[in-house]
Amino acid sequence: MRAWRYILGTLVLLAVVAAGLYLARLPVAGFAGRATMSAAGLENPKARVRGLSLEKITLTELAAGPEGHEAFRFDAVEARYQWRKLLFERRVDAITVGPGEARLDVAPDGTVTLPGIEQKSGGGGGVGALPFDRFTARDIRLVVDAPRGSATGALNADYDAASGGGVSLQLQAQSAGSEAVTVEGAALRLELALSADGLMKLSGGFSGDVISEFGPLRDVDLTFEGEGPFGRDLADGTKAPFTAAGAIRLRSARVTLAELPSLATLTQEQRDAIFGAPSLSMEAGLDVALTDAGLSITIADAPLVMRAGDAGQEGRAELIVAAEDGAPLFERSDDGARLGFSVAVKGAGLSMAATVDAQTNADGWSLYLPLQVGDYLSDTLSLGHASAVIRADIAPERINAEITTTTNLRSATIGRLLIEDAPLTTNLVIDADLAAKRAVITVPGENCIALARAKFTLEQQDTDAALEGLKLCGGDGALVDLNWSGAPQSVFAGTLTADVIHYRIGETHVEGRPPEIHFNGVYQPADNQTTMTGTFDGGGFMLNEMLRFTDARGRFDFALDEQTMRSSSVLDRVRITQNEEAPRIAPVIAAGKMALDGDMVRFSYALRTPRGASLGTGEGGHNVTTASGASTFHFDEIVFAKGGVQPAKLAPVLKGLIGETTGAASGSAAFSWAPTGVASSAKFAFRDVTFGGPTRVVNKTIGLNGALEFKNLWPVATDGAQTITVGGIDLDALQLEGGEVRFDMPGDETLRIERAVFPWFGGELGVVDAVASLSGGEATAPLRADNIDLAKVLDYIDADGLSGEGLLSGVLPLVVEDGKARIENGILQSQGPGAIRYRGETAAQAAEAGDQSQIAFDLLRDLRYDELKVVINGPLDGRLKFNLTFTGTGEVGVNQQQVRVPVIYRISLDAALLELLNQAVLTQDVELLIERAQQSEE
Repeated sequence: MRAWRYILGTLVLLAVVAAGLYLARLPVAGFAGRATMSAAGLENPKARVRGLSLEKITLTELAAGPEGHEAFRFDAVEARYQWRKLLFERRVDAITVGPGEARLDVAPDGTVTLPGIEQKSGGGGGVGALPFDRFTARDIRLVVDAPRGSATGALNADYDAASGGGVSLQLQAQSAGSEAVTVEGAALRLELALSADGLMKLSGGFSGDVISEFGPLRDVDLTFEGEGPFGRDLADGTKAPFTAAGAIRLRSARVTLAELPSLATLTQEQRDAIFGAPSLSMEAGLDVALTDAGLSITIADAPLVMRAGDAGQEGRAELIVAAEDGAPLFERSDDGARLGFSVAVKGAGLSMAATVDAQTNADGWSLYLPLQVGDYLSDTLSLGHASAVIRADIAPERINAEITTTTNLRSATIGRLLIEDAPLTTNLVIDADLAAKRAVITVPGENCIALARAKFTLEQQDTDAALEGLKLCGGDGALVDLNWSGAPQSVFAGTLTADVIHYRIGETHVEGRPPEIHFNGVYQPADNQTTMTGTFDGGGFMLNEMLRFTDARGRFDFALDEQTMRSSSVLDRVRITQNEEAPRIAPVIAAGKMALDGDMVRFSYALRTPRGASLGTGEGGHNVTTASGASTFHFDEIVFAKGGVQPAKLAPVLKGLIGETTGAASGSAAFSWAPTGVASSAKFAFRDVTFGGPTRVVNKTIGLNGALEFKNLWPVATDGAQTITVGGIDLDALQLEGGEVRFDMPGDETLRIERAVFPWFGGELGVVDAVASLSGGEATAPLRADNIDLAKVLDYIDADGLSGEGLLSGVLPLVVEDGKARIENGILQSQGPGAIRYRGETAAQAAEAGDQSQIAFDLLRDLRYDELKVVINGPLDGRLKFNLTFTGTGEVGVNQQQVRVPVIYRISLDAALLELLNQAVLTQDVELLIERAQQSEE
């Protein structure tokens, strides 16, 4: 408006000068006119006086401003006047301008100027009232040059101070604006109706796209209208009390969510989950009242409405901003300002209500914003009732706010991740110093950000997780400290705890209380980089309800940027025990390191006994993308020695089964896991291992050597049949040496003995094709004796005068129960004929006892049997019962001749086998044999 007043004032001044030089005629008048415009601050003025009289002046080619970028250029200008009024009052009757062109420059700060024109105080532009009674502009092309593009249009005006008039303006722009706001494909229409009493009525409209730093607002269509005394001071130069009113109606506008910078980090799926559609449309109606006392903005009968999706889409979500109890949306007066309205969201499964109440105080604004969210359901998000309360004091250089929220997340799908049943509460205090460019976020008092529980499931992977009682606390300092005085950065620190965590991958289960985590870090948004360090301590959880991990202690670091994520940790210690009342494996202490390299987590670890004895080391890796990994553990060579490391100390389950041990053992174990499950294998080697047992059945196992391979550890399964050698087994009565055992464990809680054979008295004694349960209870092992040489047995007994020959075979069913072994219905039988001879001193002594005794011992001098059968029953560590039957022939003296006669001996013995075989106290038993033989014959 000031620019146009300046142009009109200059035109009147030209008329005054030209009229004063009337006698000089046209050339001198033209020269004087140009000089006058130059003196008024117009650069490069141009004008031709085509007609001049005491009633009017006609100018052509009137222009001013830089060449090619003139402020105005009119083909014709005519001013009609009364020469006395013109000279003494500097006022004309009418001015007519056009056709022509006018240009305005808009600076980056919004200042509007005429190019090449310096507006001077006291000049034509400084007049109070307009210096004419009537003004007419026809076919004026208007150009508005902005920092980004230009707008062009047409201006027409006709105003009479006595009867009023109007102004019509139309502008179009393909692209124009500033760094803050740009319009594209825009059209502006403006109509001004000026009344004779100085009132103005305005109406118009705008259509196009509006682009700002907040994002583009597409397809804007709005209209506006208003009225006020804006023309009175132009008409007569008076100053009246200011009162104006207007209305703005936004009929339509559209926001595409993908174009908003604030949502750039979200995926399309996430934006749809939040807003329910890829775009938003809006409409609004505002009534504005402006007076000298203040400003009032009221939501009209068409409230501000924002809708998700396209116009034809059913069930669209709506956001509605309305006045609170009919009060103004915004009002400002000498007493201060107030902003108040309600916000409601409904549709597409969502209901939300909030009120905004803000008013000025001594330092700035106070804000109170309570919010309630009802149930919400979409394809990717389900919320129960949620609420939030925001209280804030906002000053020009400081903001203090407290935010409290309660959210009941029922389910959320983010990519392949499903989160369910996650109620969250927060209480945060924000203190922002805008002058220092710093903001501090704290958790007040003992309050913490609390997640009562949550469940996590990953699609296409056999894995899930859940947690309970998660808390994020800020401790004594700030939870987050933001600083943007230099390069922006956020410093954060806190403590993270949880009561219970559940995790499952395939058949692997982890459950318990995780360690308490203390962390601190820095986020640098310019580099999009986050670094964090921390420690963890305590906790206790179980693996597959088998192993318990407790008292973990260690430290970690973490780094994340646009390209990579890196992390490493050091486990100082964790105690690992079996989750059983009577653990089979003794507790061990683990320590190790971990590093994240791309998608792979690399780790290494060491195990030791609680007393510090090293057990071995391991290493492995885990792919965080595929949730799969592997680890190998290498056992150190463990040397067993008296007073040192013993198997029963490493595995309490062996206590009472395996006694004092010497020798050495080593090996390795491999583990792998994937979403489909867990696999394991192991290799063990034994070198000259000698130990008491196993169990009370065996006194000692001597010189165990060999290697074992297992293809699975849960359940235990060997990689086919395995073979070990045993130097000797001391079974009290049975002394076995130099044996070989071949067995396999198929993974069904059984031990299958394919062959366990020991040399014994020229033949073999062992077990073949036997199955024993590993779960405990009674077990039966059929000891098979093959081709036992009777001569070697009698040589081993070493009884004076006792000898024989023959082969024995049979089966001795060995039943093991409660750590003791017994033979049930064992049978040894002769393999073909044999002989037994006894010619000791006892035989001579027995001959003196009578004829019957002499006959019995005569037969034993050379008893040749066709069949020998022994039935054995009883415990190996107690007294055995032997039932022996000899069928054959023997020699007796008849009439001074030796005659061979048939013989059947049936003998029952009840004796300790160890005593029988090792001490060979046979005298009384042989006499008993003879006595029982005589009784049987009778």
